[in-house]
Amino acid sequence: MIAIAVITRDAFLGMLLGCLKIAAETQRAPTEMVRLNHETMIFDALGQPDFMDGYISIVGNAKTHPEVAILLHASMDIVALDPAWHGGTYFVNPRAGLILADRAWNIHALFSREWFEQHVGDDGLHAFRKLGVDWHAANPRDARDTWYGWRMIATHDVGDTPGFKGDTAAALATTKAQALIIGIKQDWASPPSALAFAANEIPNARHVEYDSIWAHFACCGPDPAVMQEMDAEMKAFLDSLP
Repeated sequence: MIAIAVITRDAFLGMLLGCLKIAAETQRAPTEMVRLNHETMIFDALGQPDFMDGYISIVGNAKTHPEVAILLHASMDIVALDPAWHGGTYFVNPRAGLILADRAWNIHALFSREWFEQHVGDDGLHAFRKLGVDWHAANPRDARDTWYGWRMIATHDVGDTPGFKGDTAAALATTKAQALIIGIKQDWASPPSALAFAANEIPNARHVEYDSIWAHFACCGPDPAVMQEMDAEMKAFLDSLP
């Protein structure tokens, strides 16, 4: 089987249960919640080493960088400061806090400085504020779903897989599946050094890196040239699997 990246079994089950819980509360289909959480719904190649033949990690991390974790916790705090949050037991989605938290997170996490220079312009705050409001209007999200998703990412470390006692390198070294690790040079959320570390520790890993001002968001299609190269690399990888 092919998976998208690596997380611990506990994190995977926690996100799955979270999806089902939110689906029940919001009367959404569980499959819709899984689709909305595609960034973090990842199979576990460590806890079940015989489960898959290969996996592709696209701008993913074996362990969340400390700087990224700090920003994620700060974004969670912004959501929680919204008076409508009510400790996460709200009935009306606290949209104001979510928009502000997303703005704080996205400024660093999704795009490069060069992207801002080319796409935002001199009136940056107004343009970015409008971009966030418009995006949330078109793509409404649940604050609780986002808060728990961020917490999972902030604490993510494959070294926490049972049996490894926090040793990330040792956990990666047990991976039996072939791995294709894809990164972006300008990515702040999944820094090149972190991806290179994972590729070095995984026995059968290939690491490729692309150049794009879209940084972390380049994973999702806005840079046609990078997507074309990425598609070719992934096709070759898939064709090489037994």
